[in-house]
Amino acid sequence: MPRRARCAAAAALLALTSAACGSADDDIGTGTARADLTFGFVNGASTEFHTCLQKSVEGEATRRGVRVITANSKQDPKTEAANLQRMIAEHVDAVIVQTVSTDALKKDIATANAAGIPIFLTSVRPEE
Repeated sequence: MPRRARCAAAAALLALTSAACGSADDDIGTGTARADLTFGFVNGASTEFHTCLQKSVEGEATRRGVRVITANSKQDPKTEAANLQRMIAEHVDAVIVQTVSTDALKKDIATANAAGIPIFLTSVRPEE
């Protein structure tokens, strides 16, 4: 699948899931099944927010037929980097990251970009 299509699919999934926390019901359609896509989701911790975000990502991915591989960084930048490297090694189509440290991710973002894997950071916007 072309990088542009992967980016669009990941952005749509993230946009849909980010609105789901705090809502028991959603009327988001099932969309088109995309069994050929695998997204990575690297979560930063296990707080109520983080748990809700992960459940939303997994739920929306399931509704859309997208496989999701998850990892938890437990508020540790080194663990986060290792989790992202694992996602890259597994050749996911895109990675969604609820980051612990944008500074620690710079090298891994460059590695993912070189591999053609788009990364979507939630809750933050790095300078570049």
